[in-house]
Amino acid sequence: TLEQIAEKCGITPNYFTKLFRECFQVKLWDYITAKRIDRAKGLLSGTQELNILDVALQCGFNNTANFNRAFLKFTGITPSAYRHRRELLH
Repeated sequence: TLEQIAEKCGITPNYFTKLFRECFQVKLWDYITAKRIDRAKGLLSGTQELNILDVALQCGFNNTANFNRAFLKFTGITPSAYRHRRELLH
């Protein structure tokens, strides 16, 4: 959690978030979400036959609605469309 990370650094969660943004020019939660989406893209592209909910849960999302919204925001397409495009390329 954010609290655990900040505690290991010896600072408050708010200060950690502020420092992260200053150092990396990106909001902490946008960075985390981007990493989750990268993992999801790998799972959607892989040979595993996971449904969208399974991919969402494995990537830290608690439901498909939140997952679909985040995936669309970061990639411009839905997870299903991404999977379909990947299947067409192979």
